[in-house]
Amino acid sequence: MCRSENAGNPVQLVQFAEYAVKSGHVDIAVDCLQLYFSLNPPVNQFLIRAHLCKALVASPLNCSERAKFLEATQQLQTAVNIAVKFECYHFLVYNASVALWKLCRPLQKPGYQRLCAKPLQNMVKALEEIGEQDSSWRIELLMGLALSYLDTGLKEEATKALNSAIQLARRDVPDQLVNLLKFQIQNQLGDLKSCEKDIKASPELHAWNKLYKLKSSLNARSSIQQHSLQTPELKQKLQALLTDVVSEPNSFGPQSSFSPHSQGMVLAELAELFKKQGYPDLAIECANKMPSDPKSQVLRELMTAEQACSTEALYTKQAVEARLKAIKRTEEALSSATRTGDPDLVQRSCVLLWNLGLPLLQHNLCHHLLNPFRAATTALQNIDSLLHSLRCCIHFELAKVLAEDGQLQAAQDHVKKALLLDYAGEYTEQLNHFQSRVALRAQLFDTPQNTLDKAAKIIEQASRPLARSMMAVGTNPGPGDISALLIQAGDLMAPNCFLHMVSSFEVTKSPSELEPDSNGKKLQLYEQVVQKVADHAKVVGSDSDRERCHLWSDLVKTARKAGVWSVATAAAKLCLVYDDGRWSCTPGTKRYRSRAFSLEAAGQQRASSTMARVTSSALDGAVTGLQPALSPNSDKADKALVRVLANVHCLHAEALIYMLQQDGLKLGVLPKLPDKPLTGDKVLAGIQEAHQNYCNWAQGLTNDAQKSFLKTAELGLSLQEPWLVCNAATYLWNHNRHLIEDGKLVDLVVVLRTMASFLKQVQSHINSELLSHISAVLACGIIQRWMPVAPGPSSDVTASSVKKKAGRGATPKKGKSGGEVQMDPEAAPHIKEALDICEAAMSMAHSGAGLRVRWYVLSAWVQCKQLLQQPVPRDTLGHDNQADPQLSHCRAIVATEMIEKLGNGIWDFPNCPTLNEVYDLIKATSPWEDRDIQLELLTKLTGVAITQKEYGIATALAEAALQLEPSNHAHQDQKSIHPSVMEYELLSHACCLLGQSIEATANGGRQQVQKAIEAYFKSARFGHEAKNYSLVIKACQHYWNACLPVSGCAADRAILQQPLSQLLKFLESFNAKKGYQNTSHTQGGASGTKELSLSHDLQVAMYGLVFEMYFDQALWKEGLKAVEEAMQHTPKDIHRHLMQYKLVFKSKVGRSVDAEFVHFQVSTTVI
Repeated sequence: MCRSENAGNPVQLVQFAEYAVKSGHVDIAVDCLQLYFSLNPPVNQFLIRAHLCKALVASPLNCSERAKFLEATQQLQTAVNIAVKFECYHFLVYNASVALWKLCRPLQKPGYQRLCAKPLQNMVKALEEIGEQDSSWRIELLMGLALSYLDTGLKEEATKALNSAIQLARRDVPDQLVNLLKFQIQNQLGDLKSCEKDIKASPELHAWNKLYKLKSSLNARSSIQQHSLQTPELKQKLQALLTDVVSEPNSFGPQSSFSPHSQGMVLAELAELFKKQGYPDLAIECANKMPSDPKSQVLRELMTAEQACSTEALYTKQAVEARLKAIKRTEEALSSATRTGDPDLVQRSCVLLWNLGLPLLQHNLCHHLLNPFRAATTALQNIDSLLHSLRCCIHFELAKVLAEDGQLQAAQDHVKKALLLDYAGEYTEQLNHFQSRVALRAQLFDTPQNTLDKAAKIIEQASRPLARSMMAVGTNPGPGDISALLIQAGDLMAPNCFLHMVSSFEVTKSPSELEPDSNGKKLQLYEQVVQKVADHAKVVGSDSDRERCHLWSDLVKTARKAGVWSVATAAAKLCLVYDDGRWSCTPGTKRYRSRAFSLEAAGQQRASSTMARVTSSALDGAVTGLQPALSPNSDKADKALVRVLANVHCLHAEALIYMLQQDGLKLGVLPKLPDKPLTGDKVLAGIQEAHQNYCNWAQGLTNDAQKSFLKTAELGLSLQEPWLVCNAATYLWNHNRHLIEDGKLVDLVVVLRTMASFLKQVQSHINSELLSHISAVLACGIIQRWMPVAPGPSSDVTASSVKKKAGRGATPKKGKSGGEVQMDPEAAPHIKEALDICEAAMSMAHSGAGLRVRWYVLSAWVQCKQLLQQPVPRDTLGHDNQADPQLSHCRAIVATEMIEKLGNGIWDFPNCPTLNEVYDLIKATSPWEDRDIQLELLTKLTGVAITQKEYGIATALAEAALQLEPSNHAHQDQKSIHPSVMEYELLSHACCLLGQSIEATANGGRQQVQKAIEAYFKSARFGHEAKNYSLVIKACQHYWNACLPVSGCAADRAILQQPLSQLLKFLESFNAKKGYQNTSHTQGGASGTKELSLSHDLQVAMYGLVFEMYFDQALWKEGLKAVEEAMQHTPKDIHRHLMQYKLVFKSKVGRSVDAEFVHFQVSTTVI
């Protein structure tokens, strides 16, 4: 119709094309425009409109279509070049500028704005040339041009464009001047002296200027100093700034232009700065001082909700409930922000809603986010927000939640929206995979033809409770049914090897460890599995490799969730076949990613500017340099697959560790050959060979698991995602914690050294505590290999503290101070390496690590100094205690470590402080942020004082430690209401040491002995509170030895009756709970048996003394009742000893003793 009827009327062709574009019939518009230009039309307004229409036809759908964008802007430029020549067509220049802004607006975000620089430059020049009277519109375009220049890196040109906009605002639109000057201050463009007069006249500009000056100075300081910037001077400066902002409008008079909303925005920025610098109390004060206008109240609600979730314990019940309340509060604030009509406020609410919901994106918690995320997507869509990445992520998570709930059509709709918003292609791979899986689930009764689709559908059936219920006729299938489904899916993808691999991993440990082939065949089976994987890798090509990788990953996760570890292990190994470098991560600029969003970059305000002349080559170079990032590349899709492989590496390590645990083994701990009588050399040789194969199998699984954790961190580093590196390090730490606590650190040196190198490369993006922990353990592991063995007994230091402080197993035994142990000459470079690691960790610990983490590092550092025979400088940690209390705490810790290592036979520090000096230093550094550390230091010093026979100082130190008892501080803090187990253990040690010190100086004095007895009783009480059997037994032994000299007469024994009965109740409570009773001898062997026998003898002796007290008072019935109760709560091993007392009591009350005599027929017990 277009060709036949309108071929002779070019005007109607243009009009028809415009209508077709507006109606969405782009193909018809293209035909009309092609026919129009083929007619060689004259130069008039319809030619210009045709070029404008052609630009609309060529408009790109997303940021990746760079060619379409360039074509559209070229058509607009052609139209403008014609329109500026004729005054009657100048209105079309304005129309062209509107069309250009519609093209450029989706690109107003970092990394894409540079594409708009040249088109906006030409458009601004054209509007200036025709003398466009709409100054507000010209300012808008100039602001966009300035942002494009900033994205390109042309700061000077951005300054010129902004100055042009400021001149326009001064002349025609003074209301926009404040926003332009604020933008200039925020981006530090040009010389601010030229606008000093405006800044002084405006309270809003005055406040923003102060704020950004302080921010820039803090950023400059943080780039130089690695430790925390928290100082009293900084806090005073921040408080002064807050006071100025609150009182700013009043200082400028009643006609001040500082609106309540503007004041609220400044306070919100101040609160962010205060939180970043570590002053949450000032952030709360900012929220309390918010103005009363509606927009500021919304800001206050957002700040309050965010502060309610500022806790490190993310997954405790209280923390989750608090976060859900904060999300509900933020959702209500979003509704209020929508009513105000402020798009920036809406975006701020949605960003906070996403950040609060991130920790809840778990399978059992994500359903709470359905309504809040729906509200966020609707609000962002209504304002056509440019936060495309945020909107894409929210739609993706909504799709996951809806798919989990069975709402497949709604999930597909959200996936489609997410794909349209994923302009950068960052999530395209994941979205397409998820979309295909949802489509398969929607086909309930169709059988896919493709093998991979069949496997995917089976995995979906195994992972969805509704599908499992339907398959099992109304009942949920058990693990066996799920396992069968998962094996079927794996066999479809790897029919030649998967079944064999699963059957190999399902071989369990033989109950008879003496059979040569029982466990030795595990190594042979594992080697066969490795060979099967290698053979499978040879036949794996690039055909559907991306889809297969995703399917193997899904199979691993589903099997792990169902507890089918044999399938999880086999699927993980086959998935990791694709980790051969086929998908690489291009190492570009190190911009580490986080899933948390910020408005700092995305919410920049846009302004406009007049023409600032830039060379064409500069803009062309900037656009050309961006081309690889905007092209529809596969780099981001490859990164998604590498991220999948990194997760599978972690799951693979977990599966291998589970295989070891199924055999009763731990990671890094080899099985021991059972010590049983054997006959026959051939049988013995076969058992030894099988056991060696079994050990090789366990060692191989250990090595593979450790390598998988390291590979996860390596891939996270290549992806520039610190969270992956941090997660891998956390997994590695937790699964090797038993080795760290047992002091077996030498085997971990290589692994921890590699992990520490990975963490150092991302240390500015993670919590420094983890890296400090690993560095301390790594240093101790290096030291442990070269630690000389000093003769002599070790001092009685706090055993629990060494166990709690992972990695301190390298502390040498104490010897006599007479001769020094000779160091291996080859040890020096290794000890220096450990010293460098400690010093690097010390500098990192200043950036926010807790004091206990610093202690771990400082302890290893002092040990290195001693081994290298280097004195500890007195000014190492500074002298100014008022500037940073943490430094004075660290000085006290270093002094304690130095004096503890005094006389251990290695080398004595020449400048080692005395006990009194260290005690004075600990007292001078109060208050301590962690009272447990102060308590541990005092307890450790008490043990050192007793070793040095300084009993007076030991008594003073122990009494100072007991002043930290929780009951003495219950009114000061919440922690005192619920003391930790470690606190009770330390108090038990302190009481025991106090008793030893008093007893050593008693010289037979009854009053002093009584004080020692009371101290031992308190030690047992604290050990009972800590549920530590060893501490209670130790305290009871000291109590028994101390009370023996004062229990000779009946009067003295009567005083001891109540404490002894209470001690026996403590022991009875442990006897009733076998888990506690066995804590003292879990290692088995002769030492455990000896300790058990000693505890039984002690209980018998204590019961005997109590029963003698009943004899003294002739309380026969009460004594009989006490014996019977004792026999109910004690092991049968000591019943024979208690039976004699029962016999005596029963005879005294006139009851038959025939039954009791039976127990002594074969006994040698003397009655």
